[in-house]
Amino acid sequence: MTLNTSGNLCVGTTADDSYRMRVRTSGNLLAEFASSGLATYVQVGDGGNSTYSNLGFVNNYGTAQMWHAGSTYGSNWGGNNSFNFYTPTASFHWHPAGNANRMTLSTTGVLSCANDIIALLLTED
Repeated sequence: MTLNTSGNLCVGTTADDSYRMRVRTSGNLLAEFASSGLATYVQVGDGGNSTYSNLGFVNNYGTAQMWHAGSTYGSNWGGNNSFNFYTPTASFHWHPAGNANRMTLSTTGVLSCANDIIALLLTED
């Protein structure tokens, strides 16, 4: 573990690349956030984030993201105060109660539920 002169904390690595905290491991378990109370809350961002607060999931296909847009985000994606999901290469899938693909939103805008199409993305020509 290294705390450099800039105040950046490195665990399992010495390369900080300007991250305030970087944790690396060769195993699958990286971190746990737990509480013995009735609820657990992890916050990303603070009230000063007027553009957006973002959480990214990176793998060999790219970076999938979810973010909450602030008051100065503009007209991009969902616009100001929107909550957005993004995947660079694939559709979205929901797996309630351990059941695979009960609802899918394809990259072409087709929403299917239990393999029955229930909505289509309509666009004007």
